[in-house]
Amino acid sequence: SLKNLTTHIPEEIGSAKKSQGQVFRHANFLKPSEINRYINGEADTFPKTREQITWAWKVWDGLMRLLNAPVIQPWKIWVAPKIEDIAFLSTFRFAYALLAFPIYFAVIGTILGLLFNNPIAISVIILIMLNNLLYVKFRRIT
Repeated sequence: SLKNLTTHIPEEIGSAKKSQGQVFRHANFLKPSEINRYINGEADTFPKTREQITWAWKVWDGLMRLLNAPVIQPWKIWVAPKIEDIAFLSTFRFAYALLAFPIYFAVIGTILGLLFNNPIAISVIILIMLNNLLYVKFRRIT
């Protein structure tokens, strides 16, 4: 009965569909009954997630990479390659972000506070935090 409530792709069907060019890429696995109908041959297509890669998302991706590069690049270059077991990758990423982002915001706040004034520094930090939060939340639903 669990197979009726979830999506279960048998190995022979998965490889056959893949060889036919019908890859389950962008499949909406939140609708398992519809995907199961496709797997059982009762439907011609399976439900897909919306692909909204527009120029606005590309600009936002670039902005995110630019704003967070001082935190993301050391992770990609030095920390992530040293993690041998992929099961621990998310845990280490969380711990790294928990340590690195406050240091990053403190450095930005100090530099902007010295160059301009404290309200501007605080405003920039809040805007970067809000931007990061909104990016993660909206990226998840698209």
